[in-house]
Amino acid sequence: MNTMWAAVFFSALVQQEPATKEYRDNDLGLIFQYPQEWRLTKTRLGAQFEFLTEEGATARVTITRTPFREAKDQWQSYQRDIEEAARREVLDQSEEELLGVPLLLTRTRYTGPDGIFRQLKGLLYSRTRQKLNFILEAPESAFPGAETAWRGTWNSFRTITGELPVAEGTPETTNPTNPTQDAEREVYTLTDPKGDQTAAANTRRPEIRVEVPGPSGTETIALPEGWTAEPRDAASLLRHLAVH
Repeated sequence: MNTMWAAVFFSALVQQEPATKEYRDNDLGLIFQYPQEWRLTKTRLGAQFEFLTEEGATARVTITRTPFREAKDQWQSYQRDIEEAARREVLDQSEEELLGVPLLLTRTRYTGPDGIFRQLKGLLYSRTRQKLNFILEAPESAFPGAETAWRGTWNSFRTITGELPVAEGTPETTNPTNPTQDAEREVYTLTDPKGDQTAAANTRRPEIRVEVPGPSGTETIALPEGWTAEPRDAASLLRHLAVH
């Protein structure tokens, strides 16, 4: 009897969990789950979701990719200027946190042909080439429910790599999982044994660059034409046709 009731209870829990679909954006490097009844439309700059609130009103979430690099305050200032230019009332601007980085929010209110609407605009201020920028829009009377539904997806947000992002402006050296790609490595240059030694000493001819083991990790050496590097355990053997 106990086993039967446990099975019934487990079945009820499974049925209560809403079915979801996965949204993935490779340019943003993000994945999240959304209710399967939401209608998704892919766009050139992102995506748009439409869904019905409990009041039967249509809510819309528009996601775009934004290459913003400036300070947080500057973003908020831009948003206020844009909304005021469009004659929309700025209700408030705030900052929350998502995936460990700032989420910059702006709330607005405006009157349209179909009544009074509210918007919630957000920018995920991560140190990425493209940033998540969203706009949630719904009739004012249905907006609280629409915001609750949209926020319900935030717990499922994750990066494609599985690594937590860092905030824009964080130095590269503070993120060991994303080392700077432009760091210069020490380069050693060999002279051609067939050329003039004095001239060769003052002339670099790096025809080929090869990565070899070094005292502090992988080093890069520049080899003139005719040289080759063959790995030998923790070292490399350099050869030249003119050297026996």
